[in-house]
Amino acid sequence: MRSFSNFAIFLLCLAILIIDILTFYWLLSITQLINWSNLSLVIHIVFWLFTIGLLSAIVILKFRLDKIHPQRKHLLITSLYGLTVSSFIPKIIFIPNSISFTHSSPRFNNTSSSFLIFSL
Repeated sequence: MRSFSNFAIFLLCLAILIIDILTFYWLLSITQLINWSNLSLVIHIVFWLFTIGLLSAIVILKFRLDKIHPQRKHLLITSLYGLTVSSFIPKIIFIPNSISFTHSSPRFNNTSSSFLIFSL
């Protein structure tokens, strides 16, 4: 099985973190519309817990991968790929959409664009 350098893992984690920061900015514009502040706080905490968990799983798996049985290694890596892709793709789709809805038309302000994207 192919091994990746520590620098490649660092770049992957950095890319995930940058995408998550941009997505959190978009998420803030949506959660500002929620009147119940506890729900907004829970959404923000879950968002960052998932990000921290994903990044730590990538780093831990990188350093402990050589000690794992090959069948279990394959299962862990495919599960991690699936988790990363299932969290990464929606963020990549929603960030450009939110930016284009907010800045392309004067009819869409921050509130209406957030509602439009949230309804997708």
